[in-house]
Amino acid sequence: MDKKSSFKNKILDRYFEVVEDEVITESPITSTVDNMEQSEVRVETASVTDEVSVVKTPTIISSETVLQGNVNGSNDLEVCGQIIGDITVEGMVKVLSGAVTGNIKATKIFIKDSIIGNIDSDSMIDIIGKSEIKGNIKGGDIVINGRCKGNIVASEHLKLLERAMIRGDLQTKLIRIEDGAILEGYLKMI
Repeated sequence: MDKKSSFKNKILDRYFEVVEDEVITESPITSTVDNMEQSEVRVETASVTDEVSVVKTPTIISSETVLQGNVNGSNDLEVCGQIIGDITVEGMVKVLSGAVTGNIKATKIFIKDSIIGNIDSDSMIDIIGKSEIKGNIKGGDIVINGRCKGNIVASEHLKLLERAMIRGDLQTKLIRIEDGAILEGYLKMI
């Protein structure tokens, strides 16, 4: 026996049960049926479902990057640089330490810096820190703790935190305004 066959047999012996060939004189099914009459049979079914989660790596616009043109994608986008153009993303857009001059449409939007353009999300919009927005905002649930100049429409909830400064009209189903928030405009409950 050569080394390769020997190694292969060791692996097979280690990971697989070695079964000697045996001669079956009676059918295993008949034997099982005969034994069923003497003992209780319990049958259980089990199903295994594996959830496969696909992790999409976000596209990152770094702090020294200036991008001119529209950005379209199906994954998340993090902006630390500057984008001059519209953003349309099926995932989340995070503007962390950059600026966007153009409209943003995404599933979820998180803004921590400046935007000149309209913001649109069917889901959540979170505007925090020293962010400054010049444009209309439309979303499901909106939380604002920065400066906004433009009209805001929240189809579900609108929360103005203590550092929110709004110059524009508001429309929402539910609103919460914390002490310190400033609103210059009209409020319409829908």
